[in-house]
Amino acid sequence: MVRFSAVAAVVTILAGAASVPPAAALPQVSVVLPEGSLANDCVTMGPDGNLYCSFFLFGNPTRQITRAYPDGQSEVFTSFGSSAGPLGSAFDDSGRLYVSNLTLNRVTRVGPNGGKITWSNDPALLGPADLAFHPSGNGDLYVVTHSGETVQIVHPDQTVSAFYSGPLLNQPHTGTFDAAGNFYVMNIDASVVKIAPDGTASPFTTAAGVGYLHCTGDRLFHTALSLNQVFEISLADGSVSWVAGSGVAGFAGGAADVAEMHSPNGITSTPAGHTLYVSSGFGNGLFRIDLDSAVSAPLAADAGELQLRAPVPNPFRDQTVLAFDVPAPADVDVTVYDVAGRTVRRLLDRPREPGRFFITWDGTTDAGDSVANGVYFVRLRAGGEADIRRVTLSR
Repeated sequence: MVRFSAVAAVVTILAGAASVPPAAALPQVSVVLPEGSLANDCVTMGPDGNLYCSFFLFGNPTRQITRAYPDGQSEVFTSFGSSAGPLGSAFDDSGRLYVSNLTLNRVTRVGPNGGKITWSNDPALLGPADLAFHPSGNGDLYVVTHSGETVQIVHPDQTVSAFYSGPLLNQPHTGTFDAAGNFYVMNIDASVVKIAPDGTASPFTTAAGVGYLHCTGDRLFHTALSLNQVFEISLADGSVSWVAGSGVAGFAGGAADVAEMHSPNGITSTPAGHTLYVSSGFGNGLFRIDLDSAVSAPLAADAGELQLRAPVPNPFRDQTVLAFDVPAPADVDVTVYDVAGRTVRRLLDRPREPGRFFITWDGTTDAGDSVANGVYFVRLRAGGEADIRRVTLSR
């Protein structure tokens, strides 16, 4: 944490740093499959209670679906040719697995014994990256196309129709339904779009980082590959809260705030939503997050005082992520200042419930103008207390 006695103007405006309290009860993370287990992309829980993990890594000719058991055993469920790109997957009500094939522009259906057929290779499926069945059980399969920048519907009779095609999609790569039939899609820039059941789309939020989305019940989770962390997105207001991962890449379980998760990527949950399973995008393993080990929910921040955590990355070029803990309901203000104490950008000014939250700064002012390289100060203020961090922009 930075003290600012050398910069009198900034001290006068921004004084008031908080100490770091003991951690509250948090979700627990454990390693199901160790590093090198060939599970690095989408993860889906089958009707048999096992995990089906796709492996597709450019430069590695292996293309397969690994079946992982909760006790840590695993086996190859089915394999693909080296030109294939198996990514997203979903089970239908009959227990058959559907896999989106990014590089071959098709959806493959896999039977219980691992046998494969091409379910759809319609020309509209350009770079299918992820898929999900409609929660009504009508058999419609929604396919997010990365290259086509659309969401297509493959109907039970294998005809295809467009669900959404518009400017809000930018190389999308993952999608998930909530219980009400709203479809959430994440773009390559971590923006999340909400598409209503009638196909009307609107910007929803910006995630903490790029990864996969997964909705279970009334909770929406996302992974952040580059941050080595997992987050929850509020379906009510789109706010983003930390769930697990210390930010250090590794394979070390324990309490969520010290657990090391290597490049969390694909994500799924048990049907009741009490446990998350997360693949390792570059470590090729599988993690388990037990949400019920927390006191109430994985949104609980440290139990003591207000805290603004170190910006990541710092120095930064394009954007930096700022995490902060709010211990009690309060009006929260997060503002960026220059070294003279002048306001550069107000990042947040709204009420917040207790929790750990994330916000980004892209090096621009409130007017949208880029600022000069140099040192800036970020102040978090809530409930009459404040905390400060220094961040450096270096383009």
